[in-house]
Amino acid sequence: MKEYGERIDEMKRHKLLYLTQRECLIQSGEPPMFEATFHAWKHAREGYGKYEDSDVPMLEEDIRRDAEYFKQRRAMLDVLEKTGLNKGKNRIYVV
Repeated sequence: MKEYGERIDEMKRHKLLYLTQRECLIQSGEPPMFEATFHAWKHAREGYGKYEDSDVPMLEEDIRRDAEYFKQRRAMLDVLEKTGLNKGKNRIYVV
């Protein structure tokens, strides 16, 4: 609040915690950094409308699958950068 003049809302905090958990799995492959149950709130959930509330818990396996997907994308990007196949083109950044 002090630094940015606004509070981080609950959904942003949950997203940051989820991304932290996923990054831990990408980097180490170890068990999750902390025990938590994430829920598929609004957006990016099958079977629900874009703004429809949901309290569907996400399984650890879902987070691991997401982590593996991003790990593979980063590896492909690394190959593109090292081989120069991405040279002179718009850079692709993977979060």
